[in-house]
Amino acid sequence: NRSLAAIDYSDGTYIRLVADNHRDPEINQFKIDLRNCLGDTLSADNSDDAYAENKFLQVKTIVERFNGREGQSELDKRWTRKVTDVRNWFLFNASERYREDDSEKEFYSDAGGKSGGQKEKQQEQERLLQETINQHRAEAIS
Repeated sequence: NRSLAAIDYSDGTYIRLVADNHRDPEINQFKIDLRNCLGDTLSADNSDDAYAENKFLQVKTIVERFNGREGQSELDKRWTRKVTDVRNWFLFNASERYREDDSEKEFYSDAGGKSGGQKEKQQEQERLLQETINQHRAEAIS
C-alpha cells in the first residue's frame, strides 16, 4: 500500500488495497478444521492417549479428503484445489481515498454492483493506474 499511496489514482486520490476474509463456506470450514488439528498442541497435558487419538483422527479426515475418498474423488480433487490455494482465502478490494484527509471517495469490490458506465470508467482508471505503476518501475530501473 505504501507504493500505491505514492501514485495518483485520480486528481487528489490514491488507492489502498483492503484484504477481506473469503466468505466461502468450504474455505472457512477448512480453516476451522486446520485450527482444530493444531489447537492445544502446546498445552502442558497433551500426553493423554485420547487426546492423541482425537488429533490423529482430525488430521486423518483432512488427509483422506486430500487423497480422494472412494466414490468422491473428483469432488475431493476440486475441493482440495480450492481450499489449498491460499489466493482463494481472501478477497481483495480497493479503497480510493482523498489525499487531503484520507477519507474514502469510492470502494471498489468484485461484488460491487456498478453500472456499465461506472465499470467502464473504473476499467479505464485501472488501466491508467497500471500504466503509472509501469512508468514508475521503468524510472526506478533507469
